[in-house]
Amino acid sequence: MKKMLCLSFLLLMVKPVLAGIATPCGQENGDTDSNCWSCGSDCTARYDSASNTLTFSGKKTEAIYGNYGYQSPWLRDMPTKNLSKIVFAEGMESIADSFSGYTGLSAGEVSLPNSLKEINGGAFYRLSTPNLVIPETVEKITGNIFYSSGVKRVVIPENTRIYYPWVQGDVELTYWPSGTVYCTSSKCGSNALIYEKDGDNYVVYDKDGNITQIFGSFENFTANGDVISGSYTKKDENGKILGKYNGNGELLERYSYASDGSVAIYDKDGKLIGLQGKRILNVDEASALVKDNKNTFKLRYR
Repeated sequence: MKKMLCLSFLLLMVKPVLAGIATPCGQENGDTDSNCWSCGSDCTARYDSASNTLTFSGKKTEAIYGNYGYQSPWLRDMPTKNLSKIVFAEGMESIADSFSGYTGLSAGEVSLPNSLKEINGGAFYRLSTPNLVIPETVEKITGNIFYSSGVKRVVIPENTRIYYPWVQGDVELTYWPSGTVYCTSSKCGSNALIYEKDGDNYVVYDKDGNITQIFGSFENFTANGDVISGSYTKKDENGKILGKYNGNGELLERYSYASDGSVAIYDKDGKLIGLQGKRILNVDEASALVKDNKNTFKLRYR
């Protein structure tokens, strides 16, 4: 019994370590010089023709420049430049210069792992893909990861730091992809669309500061999935309600605060539909609040 317990303990200890260790080329069935390559001291890139997928496994990809010249060996040897999927397997903590080459590479999907902590220079050089999901586990990226890329949509996580090794402090993201970048601040440059996390919701704004979309989770936001089905309540820094919106950013109700402490509520067309904290109404206010849009109301005198 003691031997079995010791063996189980050893297996538990080994599993996390193995997650970041790449299996070298030649150690899996079907490995050849044209479908398996080293991408670093602990990194293997494999191309599977059946699924048209390129997979990077190990702990980190290393810079291509200086090791392979300007051309990544997988770009040089693969039979196609149009992939169905690119996968960076779980256990990968750092990626850099993964697609250096004279020609670009396109993929219908790029999958990044939750183990990823940093993305370094030129990581997505000349890569084209519809949507890139950067995990919230990524702590920092260098500002030139999108150099000459064709990424159409990418979300920079809220707590991800953007920096250059040769510049003191944080910097703005540069070398923009050809698509849209979503960011929580101006750290992504003036062309980025700003979003904010409000509770479980992710609220997206246009260049004029108007709400355009509200997502109920980070997963839906990064994948450009479904917006919320109910309403979203926007509040100011003091907790006062400013308005209510549907998932597509359309204003449902607007709140206006008077000096006497009362609150007027208007619908999307500007019609008064509610008053809070006001005991005495004028004729216009009373008419606006009559039920069923009737034009009559009762006045009570005391």
